[in-house]
Amino acid sequence: MKQGFDKPAYRSIWYRGLLALLLCYLVAIVYTGATSSAARWRQACYRSPSCYRYLWHLWPPGSWMLDTADNQWRDFRARLPLLSLVIAIHALVSRAIRGSAGGGGGSGEAALARRRTRANLALSAAYLCVLHGAHAVFPVVLALGGYALGARLAGTRACLPATWAYAAALLWVKESAHARLSYRRLFGPLLGVADVFGGAYAWRLALPLLLLRVVSFNADLHWSRTGGGTRSGGGGSGGRGAAKGGAGLSTVSAAAAAAAPAAARARLRQRDQDHYSVGAFLAYAFYAPLYVAGPIMTFDAFAARLGAPAAPRPGALRAYALRLAVALALLEAVLRVAPTFALAKSGAFGGLGAGDLALLGWATLNNMWLKFLVIWRVSRLWALLDGVDPPENMEGCIAGAPSVAAFWARWHVSFHRWLVRYVYAPLGGRARRALAAPAVFALVALWHDARPALAAWGALNAVFVLGEAVIAKRYACWRSGGGAVADGPWDRVIRGVGGAAALLLLAVANLVGYAVGLGGGAGALAAAARGGGGARAARAAALSALMTFACTQWSMVITDVRERYSR
Repeated sequence: MKQGFDKPAYRSIWYRGLLALLLCYLVAIVYTGATSSAARWRQACYRSPSCYRYLWHLWPPGSWMLDTADNQWRDFRARLPLLSLVIAIHALVSRAIRGSAGGGGGSGEAALARRRTRANLALSAAYLCVLHGAHAVFPVVLALGGYALGARLAGTRACLPATWAYAAALLWVKESAHARLSYRRLFGPLLGVADVFGGAYAWRLALPLLLLRVVSFNADLHWSRTGGGTRSGGGGSGGRGAAKGGAGLSTVSAAAAAAAPAAARARLRQRDQDHYSVGAFLAYAFYAPLYVAGPIMTFDAFAARLGAPAAPRPGALRAYALRLAVALALLEAVLRVAPTFALAKSGAFGGLGAGDLALLGWATLNNMWLKFLVIWRVSRLWALLDGVDPPENMEGCIAGAPSVAAFWARWHVSFHRWLVRYVYAPLGGRARRALAAPAVFALVALWHDARPALAAWGALNAVFVLGEAVIAKRYACWRSGGGAVADGPWDRVIRGVGGAAALLLLAVANLVGYAVGLGGGAGALAAAARGGGGARAARAAALSALMTFACTQWSMVITDVRERYSR
């Protein structure tokens, strides 16, 4: 395979010059955004009472105030010191359990799996009591309902339809029926006093991730009995082959049981009973490091790590923790310099010009990316310290995606793999993309929240993915006919234009879905038109397109550098 910098594009003098100019432009944009635009954002927020109320005065005195408009980050940040202590204690206990395990082999792994299951169940019980208080019983009962459904119907045609119906019921509980689940309503005023002890985290907010785990367990159990299903994206840190014996256990079990003699079949049945036991399910469904935020693992991948814990090098763990600390420090600094969340939530961007609005939208998306990166890496580091290796949820920055499909493969990677394994592939995958893609985005929108803004987000992304697939197919045919040299300068420019268009479309969809909403999107367009007229708005749009084009070109260069030095 060619080395990264032996590709035809880098032999072109004009393309190398274009890269240099685009790099200068990106530096200028970053400097402008970090100085003059950020100052105007702060002034706009200070002038608006609805925006200013989201800013906190923090140490050191006299410094810029912290943007706390994002509820998820504000709550996570407040609990991070206590969470760090819990992580340290859990890591020490987990290390002691793994260190005292017996020798290797099947029996040793089974014994270790049972010990780790019991330890994780004890931690999960304490964790649930702190998070949900007396209401912890509700998600446990709902999870056990899903387990009972799978254990009863696995291997029959009714299993997967019934599981998805149960998943829909969990979403209904999360959106509306949760108010009916209280001690006072269920048991009367005598036990109603327990509702006062609701814990630090509303139990209904944990239902979306619980839903994914119920579906994963039931589907993996069903496939273990039928030998069917899909095996794409196993759910460990590396996807394929991440947890040996985990992602492929379902198909192996059915095939091995059919070919083995009677004694071996009995051992296989016993192994599957241990693997898919109620204890293993509860340890998976309420696994403390991943319970609140993820990343998401498939059941088979998680259960495999109970008996065969991952053993990352200490140096790799220290490097990962250092990268997490740097990302956390960067987010703290950015939220002091640029109150993007406060402006988006309050709508106090009406007085900004078109250029400042364009940069504000881009900065808001990047701050969202950085926020999720920190939250997911804290959870993943906690799991790694326990010998469980969930996927890295952010495999690249926003600007590194050359297409809409590639963006969603890199953003929330574990959820993407879950969707491919349990939704996209069973619906036909690429062969039936016109059906599978809208179904996936409809599910994702409902899974996040039943809001019109997210319904619009799902529809926009489905249209973008399907349209992009058609264009990519046409372009591949044109290039194979001699329209452009693969990885030549013009091929890269054309792909850069497509990547820039994808990033702009994603920015629009994500801002509508997660930041400003449908009304806010219309308000932002109106503000851009008022902030200097249509000509300035058009210039801001053109500069934004040039910025995303520069990002896609340099992301290709960075990819080539990684390819070169990974060999």
